[in-house]
Amino acid sequence: MDFNLRNVKHVKHNVKKHLRALFRGLRHEWKALVVIVFGNIVTAFAVINFILPYRFPDMGVSGLAVLSNYAFGISPSWVIAIGNLLLLVWGRKNLQPRFLGLTICSIMVFSLSMPVFLAFPLSLDQDRFMAAVVSGYTSQWVRNHAVFRELQRFSTHPLLFVAHSITT
Repeated sequence: MDFNLRNVKHVKHNVKKHLRALFRGLRHEWKALVVIVFGNIVTAFAVINFILPYRFPDMGVSGLAVLSNYAFGISPSWVIAIGNLLLLVWGRKNLQPRFLGLTICSIMVFSLSMPVFLAFPLSLDQDRFMAAVVSGYTSQWVRNHAVFRELQRFSTHPLLFVAHSITT
């Protein structure tokens, strides 16, 4: 391949064009991103401070992550990131690009906020019933209502509506 100034200018132009499109999209999607980031931080807090210490089960990829943590001591953030990314690779042909982008953002925030809460654990001395109520409300309600509805606004994929009706 010839290395010349024309190729470098072409690459620079393409990078600038894609970055402008990315920032235009972020400006348009900022409300969705705020809801997704907030919801995933709350959910990660609940998983680390209520679900893992009391050895409660969870559902979906998070449930597999919790189970792998109980059985093998594997960090849940790795299992969640890898498991969800594998599911996205599997379903990428059927999902809209906007939905894929928001889902990848959601996975990254959830997976990266879990080690932060692991590094700064809270000592919440309470009974198991209260921990179950708080963990159920914070992890499941926030995930199913706030985050999922925000993702649903931007996708018309029928699988998403079926999944949302099953989880609520």
